[in-house]
Amino acid sequence: VVEYILKRGHDVQLHVHPNYLNFTLDDPTEVRFSDLIGNYDLERQIEIIGEARHSLESYGALNVKAFRAGCFGANELTLKALEANGFTIDSSYNASFLEGPCLFKIGGSINQPIVINGILELPITNFTEHSYIRPRRLMPLDINGVGFEEIRYVLLKAYSYGIQFVTII
Repeated sequence: VVEYILKRGHDVQLHVHPNYLNFTLDDPTEVRFSDLIGNYDLERQIEIIGEARHSLESYGALNVKAFRAGCFGANELTLKALEANGFTIDSSYNASFLEGPCLFKIGGSINQPIVINGILELPITNFTEHSYIRPRRLMPLDINGVGFEEIRYVLLKAYSYGIQFVTII
């Protein structure tokens, strides 16, 4: 897969779901490993990210510098673990997942790039969904979760407001 992507002129970056470590156990149904990397201490996060990066590079990925946590399950310690492993970019912050799997405790909601703990955080772009069938809610700009017209609307609004960065899942 890495070779297929690279041959087409794209780069490959790191996305980690630590729960797959359960498949290394004699009995993977024990479910000892959480899928949220932010549930681990700093030392273990450094180890998980380092091992994952090494594995990805062993398949031919080059210059792996960007990361996104599975389920957006990162926290501020994850950014320190990324820095310790030579990463410069993260895209795990998702405001609509705060108080859920996204474990960041940053005050307020961010929707534009910001440097946190030495890492450039490119947060997933969120918008307020306007629906007649449910109350307004924050939604990530996700091609699998919103329609074309919603994406178009958000991009046009971002442009009209002079927003320079939009991060789409």
